[in-house]
Amino acid sequence: MKKIFIAVLSVIMAMSLVACEKKKEVVKGNDKVNQEQEVKKEGKIDLSKIELNKGNVEKLIKQILGANKIRAVTVNDSDISIKLFQEPEDEKQFLIHTSNYFIDIVSELFKNKKVENIEFIVDSIFDTKQNEKVESRAIAYTITREKYNKFNWEDIKLQVYSEPKILYDLLDSAAVHPSIINNIK
Repeated sequence: MKKIFIAVLSVIMAMSLVACEKKKEVVKGNDKVNQEQEVKKEGKIDLSKIELNKGNVEKLIKQILGANKIRAVTVNDSDISIKLFQEPEDEKQFLIHTSNYFIDIVSELFKNKKVENIEFIVDSIFDTKQNEKVESRAIAYTITREKYNKFNWEDIKLQVYSEPKILYDLLDSAAVHPSIINNIK
C-alpha cells in the first residue's frame, strides 16, 4: 500500500513540475509580447518633432486607424488632405466613429506648427433608390488651425456621442451625406 501511495505521490509531483515549466514558458511568451508592445509604443509618430510629409502623415493615420481605411494622403506645404473609406454601418454610429477619427487625427496633426489647414474626406457605400450599392462621399470636413485652437477637443469628443452633429457648427466647413443626416434622430 505504501508503494502505491509513493507511486501516486511521485506522479502528482511530476505532473506539478511539468505544469510549472509550462507556466514559465507562458510567462516568457508574455514577456516577448510585452517587449513587442513596448517597441510599438516607441515607434509612435510624434509629428511635432519630425518633418511634415506624406509618409509621416500616413504613418500617423495608420497608428490611429489602421492601414485599410486610408485611400489617399496629400501634403502641400501647410495643407493636408486625408481621404478614407469607411464600411457602411448604422448612420449614427458611422457619424460618431468618423467624427472621433477626425478629432483624433486633427489633434495629432495640429501638433506640427506648420499645419494650417486639414481636409478630411470619408467615402462609403450607400443604397440607391433602385437598391444598388454605390460608393459616394459620406463626410467632408475642413478645419483651420485658427478654428481648431478655439475649442477643447477632448470635451467635444465626449459630446459627439450624445450629439453627433456637433461638428457642423465648429468646423470651417462640414458636409455629410443626406442619407446619414436624415436617418439620425
